[in-house]
Amino acid sequence: MEAEIQGSLPTIPLGTKIQIPDYEEQYTRTEPGVMVAKSSLIYRLDGVPVDNPFTVEQTVRFSECPHAPLNVTTVRLKVARNFISYEGRESIIRYAMTDKVT
Repeated sequence: MEAEIQGSLPTIPLGTKIQIPDYEEQYTRTEPGVMVAKSSLIYRLDGVPVDNPFTVEQTVRFSECPHAPLNVTTVRLKVARNFISYEGRESIIRYAMTDKVT
């Protein structure tokens, strides 16, 4: 897998908890082997009553199965119960969620 990420990151004070409410993403097949998605989300910082909006745009390229039916053009991803934590000892961010594809 290859990933290219562009954009900027906000400054978040050390030890602040981040909350991302439930959201949906819609993926649309634009041509064989290409799905595109754009979603608008918000995140909240613990103790700060202001929502911080952000947008995620994705293009997923893949090799389609030649035997799969090609009648699906849109897939919806429902994301709930997001969990984010920073492990200072390992310098990594852990991110977990519950998903449902329809």
